[in-house]
Amino acid sequence: MFRSAARAIGFAAALFLFQIVPFAAASSQPRIDIQGGDASEVEVAADGSASHRASGFIFPRQLVDMPLRGLTVYGPSDASAYYTLGGGGTGDAWITFYVYPATISLAEESAGVEQSLLQILQGRRIDPPAPAPANFQMGRVAWFEGLYKNIDARTGYMLVQRGQWFLKARITVPKKGGPEAMDRALKAIAALQWDWGENKSDEQGA
Repeated sequence: MFRSAARAIGFAAALFLFQIVPFAAASSQPRIDIQGGDASEVEVAADGSASHRASGFIFPRQLVDMPLRGLTVYGPSDASAYYTLGGGGTGDAWITFYVYPATISLAEESAGVEQSLLQILQGRRIDPPAPAPANFQMGRVAWFEGLYKNIDARTGYMLVQRGQWFLKARITVPKKGGPEAMDRALKAIAALQWDWGENKSDEQGA
């Protein structure tokens, strides 16, 4: 299950935003959306990167060619960053990367994420488009396809536990973006710091 309803609502809002608002150019500073807690949970650096204050995790200013567009704070120690080059309105992929406390097991969190995605997307599970990157170990990954607000898309998630923290990416690739959008998304998720922090999981492999 999602740790908070706010995070599930935030995902739906992001899908709607990226459907209708293509991005023309990268902004030097990401915007911050507060759904719970306060803006002090994240800190934006002059170079456009941002830090998750409680864990010290750094959200890079760019994943390959996908800039950091915005940050969302859901509550204490619970935040995400999202990345896209053009936005869903152009058929381009986007990634939301979450860092939040691991208050339940990896297996429980993974089951909840999958249930929520199936409900939101009204879709079905599919084979992953590529193997998980080499630095992604002892975690969970799954992909789905479905229709949401007229976007026919493939959406995947990747989840690991690092010490007391969950690191999670949710990747959405509109089908109209074709192989180029999927290639961009796969390169971006491979650039994430999956091996950050203490490797701790109840899983034996990705």
